[in-house]
Amino acid sequence: MKQLIFLLTLVFSVQLAVAQAPTRRCHVCQSFKKATEFSGESYTCKACVQKAAEKKREKEVAERKRKAAEAEKQRQQQLERGRIEQERQQREEAERSYQLGEDYFHGHNGKKQNHSEAVKHYQKAANMGNVDAMVRLIDCYEEGYGVEKNEAMGVLYEKKAAALGNAKAQRYLGNTYTNGYGGETQDYGEAAKWYRKAAEQGDPSAQNSLGLMYYDGEGVTKDYAEAEKWFHKAAEQGHPKAQYNLGYMYSNGNGVSKDYGEAAKWYRKAAEQGDPSAQNSLGLMYYDGEGVTKDYAEAEKWFHKAAEQGHPSAQYNLGISYIENGSGIPEKQKRGFQWIQKAADLGSEGAKKFIEKYGYLVEICVFADNEPVIGASVFLVDSDGKSIRQYEFQSAISNMDGKCSLVLKKGDRIAVAYVGYKTLYMTIGDDAKNSPINCYLQ
Repeated sequence: MKQLIFLLTLVFSVQLAVAQAPTRRCHVCQSFKKATEFSGESYTCKACVQKAAEKKREKEVAERKRKAAEAEKQRQQQLERGRIEQERQQREEAERSYQLGEDYFHGHNGKKQNHSEAVKHYQKAANMGNVDAMVRLIDCYEEGYGVEKNEAMGVLYEKKAAALGNAKAQRYLGNTYTNGYGGETQDYGEAAKWYRKAAEQGDPSAQNSLGLMYYDGEGVTKDYAEAEKWFHKAAEQGHPKAQYNLGYMYSNGNGVSKDYGEAAKWYRKAAEQGDPSAQNSLGLMYYDGEGVTKDYAEAEKWFHKAAEQGHPSAQYNLGISYIENGSGIPEKQKRGFQWIQKAADLGSEGAKKFIEKYGYLVEICVFADNEPVIGASVFLVDSDGKSIRQYEFQSAISNMDGKCSLVLKKGDRIAVAYVGYKTLYMTIGDDAKNSPINCYLQ
């Protein structure tokens, strides 16, 4: 009992001492507090000390976070530099593989031409993302260079390179959808989409193709003004087909005011680059005197350039010009019929109708005693043997090698006469168009 009373007295004494303890002013918060709220002789209260400690800890935590973030940033930058360096090395390796493929493909830089070896290097480069190699592989698979021809594989590389923004591949893909090539369904709308992507990058062939789609209304709404815009962009870059198409629009007044002078200008630009359709059209302008001064010699010059390239309409036009403007020049008229014959063989309807009406050029070889006869007369005759003269070529005289030519039709009869020999009569058959007729006089 005495111990309990002692403890209670002690507690009461301590509480009384605390209550009566002197106060101090905290130099941080400037408030008066009991001495017991201070640590020793310090003039900073425990609360402020605690707050300061908390701030210090917060600052230390923030600093650790900042250092960790900075370290992470540096790590990410290092990773990015590594990635960029890796990509650079990969691009360089891909470019080396592509160039090695080019050397094998063309036989350059000491490499023997080997398309199969070229394809291996192109494929390696393409697998590393080299777009030029992808475009090369399109040609290899579609043409069978170094690999078995595989149109579907060619289209696969078209799609890969086109998706990476290569204008040439985009144009190729447009062609694929236009023609339904490589297993793809013909789709003019899809073709126009890819032509446009390439055209907007300045590819002149794609610009011309997109112009044609607008001109014909395939895959897009028919719009001559839009067609002219794209033809003009390509023509300004020197694309001969676009120059021809632009000339055609001006000569016909489609989407633009008819202007033969402007048409002749664009036809000439394309014709000078060897475009046969433009050469033929320019020839017609000289023949008719539209947009240029009428000049038959100039017309024949351009017709001839196109005819030599196998252009049927130009061959027909050249033949007509030689016949109509070669009066008194048998050799020129003969060449005229020869060109019309070539045009007909290539499907020219005008040439076919001309031959149907007037006949074709038949070469006749006259022999007497198995020797060529010089000066033998050959005539087109009726059923009674009377001479018929429908054209200057309907009678001829054999030359030094015993040959001459007449314009004849199947079923026509000819008479071959030479002094001292019996007149020979023959009927023309189908085979006379393709091989000479040999006439042996007796």
